Amino acid sequence: MEKLRGLFVYGFGFFSISIVVILLYLFNSKHRAIRKVWAKVQTTVMGAEFQTFKEADKEAKIYIINHRSMLDIIALEALLDGNPCWIGKKEITKIPFFGRIMSAPKMITIDRQDKRGIIHLIKEVKNRLEDNREIMIFPEGTRSFGEGLKKFKSGAKIIAEKYNLKVQPVVLVGSEFILDSKKIKTHPGKLEVHFLKSFTPKKDTPWYEDLEKEMGDLFVKRYREYRNNFGVNHEKS
Repeated sequence: MEKLRGLFVYGFGFFSISIVVILLYLFNSKHRAIRKVWAKVQTTVMGAEFQTFKEADKEAKIYIINHRSMLDIIALEALLDGNPCWIGKKEITKIPFFGRIMSAPKMITIDRQDKRGIIHLIKEVKNRLEDNREIMIFPEGTRSFGEGLKKFKSGAKIIAEKYNLKVQPVVLVGSEFILDSKKIKTHPGKLEVHFLKSFTPKKDTPWYEDLEKEMGDLFVKRYREYRNNFGVNHEKS
């Protein structure tokens, strides 16, 4: 049943993305509204609910987020105000037609094999900040699996310090259980969204390492409990 539901959700997702891409090009000034409505529809279709802990700081300009599933992006697109600008890998833009979901709303893509990628990233971030957008970055660089988080890469640290940005850390727990991208399965559930205390980092301090530990510790603690509760509820359903 999970597999069948997963196929339906993914099928609907691909269909709706194609509609969204068309709408983004037709209504250039309505990008954010279109994405927000799409994200809310997607979470409703997959049966995802949000359990938020504290609130996002609306003055924050960079969100540092752990990454487990595509649901991470969809959830924050639905939850947040403002106009998030996601940083993703360049390979996404090479997907015929669907790659437009990154280019149409002017998201940032980086080539992880290009040594000049960080220079490109810094320039692109500056441009989006001038458009009053919030930078959304996964410091692990890719999805993580299991109990822990992957080691943070330097990109988020460089950006935050370069432009003296206020940081909003976010820890997401449970997204891969609700939307399992590897097995193409979905299961209704609550996604935990933890907004940690925001701050403006000071150079020459170990703020990035401290943040990595804080986010990792919270994730491990909540992940174990979430996984156990999910297993029990799953067996009952």
